Amino acid sequence: MRSQMASSDLIREIRRALARGNALTAHDLATRALETDDSVGLRYWYLLSLAAAGSVRRALTQFEALAPAPAERNEDWLALPARLHKDLAFRDVDPTFNLSRAAKLYADAFARTGGAFSGINAATTSLLSGRVTTARQYARAVLALPSAPQSGDLDRYYTLATTAEAALILGDLETAKTALNTANTLIRDQLATRARTRQQLQRIVEYSGLDERCLRLLELPDVYRLKLDRPTPDRGEHLEAFRLQDAPVTTSAPRTPRGWSTLSVIADLGAKIHMVIPGEVDRYLATAMAVAPKGVSPEQIIDACEQITPISGFLPEEDRWLTECSDRLCAGLAALNGQRLGQPVRRLFATQSGHWLTENPETSHAPAGPDHRAQVGLVFTDFVGFSTFSEIETVTYWTDVVPKLAAALKTSNANILLQQTWGDALHIVTDDADSASRVALLLIDEVQTLRGQCHGKLRDLEIRVGVHFAPAHHGFDAIAEASTYFGSQLSFAARVEPVTPPGMAYVTEHCAAELALSSAAAGRLEYAGEIALSKQYGRFRLYALN
Repeated sequence: MRSQMASSDLIREIRRALARGNALTAHDLATRALETDDSVGLRYWYLLSLAAAGSVRRALTQFEALAPAPAERNEDWLALPARLHKDLAFRDVDPTFNLSRAAKLYADAFARTGGAFSGINAATTSLLSGRVTTARQYARAVLALPSAPQSGDLDRYYTLATTAEAALILGDLETAKTALNTANTLIRDQLATRARTRQQLQRIVEYSGLDERCLRLLELPDVYRLKLDRPTPDRGEHLEAFRLQDAPVTTSAPRTPRGWSTLSVIADLGAKIHMVIPGEVDRYLATAMAVAPKGVSPEQIIDACEQITPISGFLPEEDRWLTECSDRLCAGLAALNGQRLGQPVRRLFATQSGHWLTENPETSHAPAGPDHRAQVGLVFTDFVGFSTFSEIETVTYWTDVVPKLAAALKTSNANILLQQTWGDALHIVTDDADSASRVALLLIDEVQTLRGQCHGKLRDLEIRVGVHFAPAHHGFDAIAEASTYFGSQLSFAARVEPVTPPGMAYVTEHCAAELALSSAAAGRLEYAGEIALSKQYGRFRLYALN
């Protein structure tokens, strides 16, 4: 009974995190829970949180291993693979196939269960697959279902959202508007749920050529990047005007009493704060307690934060550079939040006169460091099973495989600052995060090509790649008598590669944030989870790079 109660409590916590738009926390909770509890319910929420965090393909590949037997699957389990195929289609991954597959799976689930959820999704995916008549048949069938018992606002919201969706498929704008107007008063804090509803309705409206103004009835807050360099909350326009309740707000940790006062106001307004903190949290807290004004508790604010991201690798005299890099990291983390919710990112700041304003984030490059210092892309790789190679296979690896990898890397020579080999390991430093990610994917693709040309154990050659974006020192290696890069963050980056699955590239949250600022990186990142790095480096959020 205690195990069941624990599972029930954990599932409620996971559902709350998902509803509030914090898929990363939900996935971390589910992953840790599965280490001690392999219940069917937890397995379902693990897969759902994995997909919500962006790792749709990984959720799909793990589905059959974690799902109950086909005859034992309820509507949730029957509809889950359909949802995953639909999500892939909406990410432009073979949309024709994935939408058709989703429509069939939803239709099968509706036929078996008669559930409104599978029915309305069968209607929508059929419509977007071009089967308009079928879609309208499902929409009418869903509207004709008897009213299900409703236990709270969430049930009422889903009923109204389903009505609006079916009405739009049938071209009935007035019914859709009425339903959305009422739905807008419910679950105001469940951003991910509201965002998903609006994104799905948006696709129906665009496909059918309907008036999209009706979608504005379902409100979502903006995603904010907060600047605390000149905070003056007691003068000028009040922060209340920006509707910060449940709004994701990313900011660097305050360094002044007024900064802490402002953040306290924002926390009281119900914002979901994601804070970048220099170094270790406990060490920073000691400093924060000394500068925080009376009545403001940095510890309570930090404890209430949705997420904390530490930033390390800076020298004491590099405070200005650290501040600039923290601001840049905040911009990237805000962009990740915006991508997850499908919402614009707004920069929130105070003017010299004390008025609070918002504007679109400025475009900029990573801040330049002092002499012999820079933020660089750090790539570490190794080959799985290399230690089991025979002498002949080892020689073949060095005389055949390595030269071909070197030839492939030449296409990125303009961005590569350093490349080295240590046994089967490759260590590459590039001039930015985007080039590091391209090198990682290039190596994975090249190894896949080479496998078909090899023999023996080399046919099973698998590379794994870890990528980081962080400050490094540029200096001279007196033993090798060559230019090199070094620093604590290289050691950190080297701990990512051992926990990366074969044939994949994992990037750190810092690298993911930098990539999110590039439109070319959109859709390439899937949250992998809060993962324990090798050699007891602690747990950190990592992303899979596609």
